Parts: sequence; C-alpha cells; structure tokens
Amino acid sequence: MNYWNKTPLFRLLIPLVIGIVFSIYFAFNKELAFNFSILLFIGLNLIFYFKSYFSDYKKRWYFGITLNLFLFFFGIFITEFQKPENKTKHYSKFDSEISAVRLIEDVVVKQNSNKCEVEVIAIKRDSNWVNTNGKAILYLEKDTLSNSLSFGDELLINSKWKVIDLPTNPAQFNYKNYLYSSGIIAQQYVTNDKWKISKKETNLSVRKRAFVYQK
Repeated sequence: MNYWNKTPLFRLLIPLVIGIVFSIYFAFNKELAFNFSILLFIGLNLIFYFKSYFSDYKKRWYFGITLNLFLFFFGIFITEFQKPENKTKHYSKFDSEISAVRLIEDVVVKQNSNKCEVEVIAIKRDSNWVNTNGKAILYLEKDTLSNSLSFGDELLINSKWKVIDLPTNPAQFNYKNYLYSSGIIAQQYVTNDKWKISKKETNLSVRKRAFVYQK
C-alpha cells in the first residue's frame, strides 16, 4: 500500500498504457475516443470545482475512476490519431495511379530489385495534385538510374499502391504488422517505364545532412 502511495506517476501511467495497448489490438473510433476524453476532462474539472462536496470519504472514488477513465480514453485517442489510416491527408484515402514520392532513405539493393522507403507527398486526381502524407515501400526494377537514387530524391510514379497482405501461414513472420508499426501500410513494384525522377536532391539539406551523419 505504501508503495502505491509513493508512486502516483506510475499509477497514472497504468490506465494510459492500457488505453494505448487496447488501441493497438482493437480498432476504436478516433472521434469517439476524443469526445470521451473531453467529457471526462470536463468531469475532472467539475470535481475540482465542487471539491468540498466530493471531499467526503465515500465520494472520493468519483475522482479516481474519472481520472483513470480519462487516461484510458486519452491513451486510445493518441494511438488512433497516429494510425496511418486515420490521417486526413493519408495517400491511401485517394484512388489514383499517379503519385509523387520522396525517398526517406537510400536505395537498398535487393536480389531482383532496388528497395526504397518513401513518403508519398502528393497524389494526382484528374488534372489536380493533392498534397498527401504517409510512408510506403517502393521496389524499383534494377537499372543504372534506380541504382543512383538516394535520400531526398523525388519521383513520379505511374502505378497503384497495394495494401500489404497478412501472412498466409499463421506461423509466418507478420511482415504487415512489422511495417505497420513504422506507419507503412502499402507497397508496389514498379518497372523502369513507370517512374521518373522529378527532383534530384543535390544540396546537402539539413534533413539529408542529419540522415548522412546518422548512418
């Protein structure tokens, strides 16, 4: 009992972590979690405002349960807010085969292709470009041009993104979940006639300098 009284911060972390874990394994409506958080926050303020009424020993549990529920739903909200599919401008919300991407790592040479981790910065819809966000994995057909790509280069892709499938074998490594934890939900393989460089990063920008130095 004394241990719990001496570690109030640890006690507060428990409902927050439970909310985060719950959101990771179970989908929950982001707006609903936000609304619950706001209502419970208002409830906490009302309890503080009428603290003389709630100071009675029999009513002290009101504050404890309201605080724990607030932290639980706040944990759900912050986790749902970070999920790729819940971002308003995420590229997966736009149905198009033409996209602009920026490399966020150097090319990784594979046996049959060159792998790039990219940020999808825009999607073309009809004749207009829509600014987007979200990461993806791009596999390019191996040639001299794809070999020369590096962090910061921007490409135009004329091919559709494909959602990463779950493993067919339950015992198989879950590559989909592994990428999802990094905010990546889609990938595609592109032949050399389906992409081109739109901007070559030649200057050592702050972002590229940081990337180079961390290697």
